[in-house]
Amino acid sequence: VFPLSLTTDDPDARTLWSRNAPTPQLIALEAELAEIDGMRLLVLDNVSLLFDGNEIDRGEVSRFLGCLNGMARRLNIGVILVHHASKSNDGTSLRMASGSTAWVAQCRAAAELRKQSSGLGPRFAVRKINNASEWEIDLAWTPDGVLGPLDHDDEKARHDRVFLTCLDAITRR
Repeated sequence: VFPLSLTTDDPDARTLWSRNAPTPQLIALEAELAEIDGMRLLVLDNVSLLFDGNEIDRGEVSRFLGCLNGMARRLNIGVILVHHASKSNDGTSLRMASGSTAWVAQCRAAAELRKQSSGLGPRFAVRKINNASEWEIDLAWTPDGVLGPLDHDDEKARHDRVFLTCLDAITRR
């Protein structure tokens, strides 16, 4: 884990996309990441801090996401881009994120973390994924203060635990 904060009082210093093009900060970030041996995953949190474009312009959003996809391909990494949920979410995957539908359509997968009304912990759900089926898992806070799978004793919960165990093993490689 190599935490790198782009937080600053100067919004231009943290912006990765502006005026319909990548910023010098994005170019520098890619160069810095290329120096990290064994880099596998980049988490960018959150779009509103990093994207200084028109979030409802499908073309501009597509170009930004294409730029991130190119960086992921060049560095051979996965990229998770955190975005806020749409207030007009109608339950369809394309309406998950605020702004253009391109925020979801141009990504290989889109997931959401939502509070459940039933008093349970949050639910993590993959609502769009290329070449696979959508899935979801209920979560609960562990005594250590970390979100983990809710310990149901049913078949779905057992499958969820197997999946998470395999995912953990793969990410440790």
